[in-house]
Formats: sequence, C-alpha cells, structure tokens
Amino acid sequence: MALFFRPPLPPPAPNSFVPPDVDTINYFERTVIRPLQINLRVDNLNTNNNPTTPQPSSQPAADVIPTLVAMEANITNLQVETLASLKSYADAAKVSAPITPPPPPPPSKPPQPKPPLKRNLLPQAVIQTKGKTDPKSLPSFVDLVTTLNKSLHEHPKHLHVRVVGVKWTAASNLVVRAQAPSPSALVNALKAVQASITSNLLIIKDIIPNTRWSRVTLSHVFTGKEPDSPAYSPEALHEELSTHNPNYTSLIIRQYPSWIRNPKNFTNGQTSSISFAFEDPDGTCAQRLIGTSLTAFGNLRCTLKAWVSPKKTAQKP
Repeated sequence: MALFFRPPLPPPAPNSFVPPDVDTINYFERTVIRPLQINLRVDNLNTNNNPTTPQPSSQPAADVIPTLVAMEANITNLQVETLASLKSYADAAKVSAPITPPPPPPPSKPPQPKPPLKRNLLPQAVIQTKGKTDPKSLPSFVDLVTTLNKSLHEHPKHLHVRVVGVKWTAASNLVVRAQAPSPSALVNALKAVQASITSNLLIIKDIIPNTRWSRVTLSHVFTGKEPDSPAYSPEALHEELSTHNPNYTSLIIRQYPSWIRNPKNFTNGQTSSISFAFEDPDGTCAQRLIGTSLTAFGNLRCTLKAWVSPKKTAQKP
C-alpha cells in the first residue's frame, strides 16, 4: 500500500504561500485510488470464499501502478512550479481567488436632444391701416408682393430691399417680411413706396417695425367724468402722461392709453384704470416699470401694474 502514497513535497520556499491544491489531490484520490482499492478488496474476498476460483492475476495492478506513479509525479511537479511562481501572499490570493464575472458595462447615457435650429428671422414691419376692411376686398398676397418689389427696385435708395412675403392680421393690418439690413431700414423703404399700394380700400395710417410689445395697467386715474363733460379721451390721457412723466416719454408708445372699463358707466369724480402698450423687445421695460408710480391729473398714487386680460362675461340671450 505504500505505492499509493504521494512522495513528500519539497519544503516551501521562504516567504512563500502554499496554493490550495488540496482539491486537486482529493479529486484524484476519490476518483482513482479509492475505486481501485475497493476493486482489490472485492477480488480478495472472492478468492477467499471460493478457493476453486483462480486468483486474479496481478497484471492489472502492475499496469495501473506505473500510471498512478506518473500522475503523482505530475501533481508534484505542478505544486513545485506553482510554488516557484508565487512571490507574495498577494500572488497566492490571486491564484486562489474565485473567478468573478467582469463588471457590467456602465449604463449608456440617454441621447441628448438636439438644440433647436435657429431660424434666420428676417426683418418685419407692420403697415397699419385705417379701420377694418372686408378680407375679400383686400389685394391678394401675390399682387402686393409684386407691386412692392417693383416699386422698391425702381427706387434708387432701396434697391437692396426685397419683400419675401406678407400676411393680413385680424385688424386688417399688413405684416411685411423682407430682406433688409434692419427693421428700421425696412420701415423707411416701405414708407418711400407706400403710395404704390394705397387705394380707396387700403388707407395706410402708419408703418412701424414688427417688434414685441408690452402692455401695463395704470390704476387710480381720474376719469374726468362730470355732468357736463365725458371721460378723458386716449389722446388727452397720452398728452397728460407725456407732460409729467419722463419714464412714460422715453417709451415708444404703440397704443395710446385707454380705459379698461366702459367710460359710459363712470360716475362723476370717479377714478379708474387705463392700459397702454409700448415697444419692449426683451420685456425688460415692463419689468422695470411695474410697481412704480406715474402722475396723472395731479394724482401721485397712480401705480403701474402687470396687465391682466379682463374676463369676458357671458351675454344674456
């Protein structure tokens, strides 16, 4: 039975770590040596119980022994090579550590939305007309663009201006978009050729740049309502505010002050609120004015507030 024992292992090197090769050796003993021992015991038992049975030849054992010796030698060589390759406990830990799966890839970033494309906004101007006109009687877009471009091409100072398109608003005003250096240059060019599109049905009141407007409310304004006089008109309100308020004068007024409530319902000596609109491309003018006060008809408590559209009351049938 001494043949089945492993030869002694060489002494470990200094500061070395013996790798966990016990599992390999146990597997070899469990799958090769122990079944062979059991077979030999069974053969001996059969021989003792049945003397007439010829003893099994020892040839099988002689065939197996060299194989076992060679396998033991391979295991020993493997241990020696492993010990020689290890230089520290860290190396031994790497050898004995279980294989861990690679970490999952980091989650992919969601696709970033593309920034909106900046449109090439051409200068625009508004041709304000007097009164509302029947849309059916207004000139067509093609006729207006053709007439304006022809007049601009014939004008010596505005050859570089070319109208691209037009559209009518609900108030019968004409919005014109054109290739021009600036909105003010477009306004000057349209004023120079406005006679070409003026007719009995299209009476031009003013031509202004199509810029953003802001609207504010001014409270506690005397209405001027008396038994023998009506409430102040928009022109009178505008003149009063322009005379006594530099902040109001610095604004480009686009809609004169007007009463929010119906002036016919005012009582004598009453105060009420008015609203007016002015050019405010970035909205900063309105933010600066809201909360301040203006003087109107001797009243210093007229306060500017943000515009709120009045609620429409349902009419009785």
